[in-house]
Amino acid sequence: MVNEFILDGKTAFISGGGKGVGAGVVNVLARRGVNVGINYYSSEKLALSLYKSVKDEGGNAVLLKGDVSKREQVDKMFSELAQVYGGIDILVNNAGMQKNQWIPEYSEEDYDYLMNVNIKGYFLCTQAVIPYMKKAGSGRILNISSVHAERPTDFDPVYSMTKGANKMLTRESALELGKYGITVNAVDLGAIAIEGKSGNPQDIRSKPGFMPYKDPRRRRVAAAEEAGILAANIISTGDFLNGASVRFDGGRSLV
Repeated sequence: MVNEFILDGKTAFISGGGKGVGAGVVNVLARRGVNVGINYYSSEKLALSLYKSVKDEGGNAVLLKGDVSKREQVDKMFSELAQVYGGIDILVNNAGMQKNQWIPEYSEEDYDYLMNVNIKGYFLCTQAVIPYMKKAGSGRILNISSVHAERPTDFDPVYSMTKGANKMLTRESALELGKYGITVNAVDLGAIAIEGKSGNPQDIRSKPGFMPYKDPRRRRVAAAEEAGILAANIISTGDFLNGASVRFDGGRSLV
């Protein structure tokens, strides 16, 4: 008997789901029959457009505005989603910020902001979803990480630090929650085409020390929905995949 986590009819909360990689995950999960809770905070216009698109395609969706670094707002959003669909089976921790700054450029406020969103947000959402998954006897948590969790970037050390922390959160929570039928995995993303990034990546490319890839075999940028397909496939895999990090960067980290 194949061990599979059937997606059709399940309910998912996608943090930062209104745009970028999160929107790619939302689109793929919705097309596979998942009820999607689309979390957003500042990009209301993009989130609303995505919500309408999912509904127009016959999918089920709820818009959930809130700051994932605030426990009260996280608990409220999870409660609202569970009230609509009866529970929560899937959590995709995706909301994140990237300042694209070097060490001397970071203010204390910048540092705290990235830590609160990129790490605390993942942690609070993980805490909030556990009771729903334990009640169901199973669940899937997927943390969106980055190749920068392991490879120095030379342009944003704090972002890389948060992604390294997300990978350890993945491993620790996988070990702790596996006994409840909950698996926790991560994807380490490379270059993904999205509407826009926090910070200013074009400015970063002009800085000394930044080495763009010149090998055409490693130059392609993936679409957000390609990352969404990978996310959906990992989520639907049985419980033997737990505590893993899957690299998705077109082979750029190989050299």
